[in-house]
Amino acid sequence: MSHYQLHPYFGFLIRQITPGFHYKTSKDQFIVGIFGGSVAQRLCDYEFQHHVLAKTFQTLPEFQNKEIVILKFANQAHKTTTTTVDA
Repeated sequence: MSHYQLHPYFGFLIRQITPGFHYKTSKDQFIVGIFGGSVAQRLCDYEFQHHVLAKTFQTLPEFQNKEIVILKFANQAHKTTTTTVDA
C-alpha cells in the first residue's frame, strides 16, 4: 500500500512504505522503465491494461524469447500556486 504526501512543487508524491528499489531480474527479461509526468503515467496505465508496448517489443526478433517487464516511474505532478506553498 502506498500513501500520498503533499509536495509544494509537485502537488503530491506517492510515498512507498518500503523505501528503495528492489527488483530481481533474469537473463530472460527485458526491462523498460517509463519516466515522466502525467502523460507518462497515463501511458503506463494504458499499457498495463492493453499490453501494446510489450506486444510490440515481442514482434522484434531480438525480444521474441524475452519477458518484457514495464516498470512505472511516472508521477503526475504540477506546480502549485504561491499561496499553497506559503500555507
